[in-house]
Amino acid sequence: MKKNRIRALTVIIVTALSVAMAGCSEMDNMSRTVRADADIAQQHMDNMDSQRRHQTPLVWTDKPWVNLKPIVQATPSPQKAGLPACNITVGSRDGLTLPEISGLITRRCGVRVI
Repeated sequence: MKKNRIRALTVIIVTALSVAMAGCSEMDNMSRTVRADADIAQQHMDNMDSQRRHQTPLVWTDKPWVNLKPIVQATPSPQKAGLPACNITVGSRDGLTLPEISGLITRRCGVRVI
């Protein structure tokens, strides 16, 4: 009777330790993951701090800034592109589908649109 009780207690203790140890290994895995994530976050923070130290300060001004150099407008050159000059105005209330638009361009401009 006493041997059965000792065996039962031994089985219970071994089972409890097995369950506890399985939980410990999972906790160790989670702890390692958290540490790795914290290291990565710290590296990002260090990079941001080093970038901040090397940047020039922002200067606020109330004066308007105007670029005195004029913007050169590009002139379209259909001859260079190999396309005919073709203006299309679409005035449809219902809208057009993509095949309808491609057919319109093909008919009016002579450029095959697929």
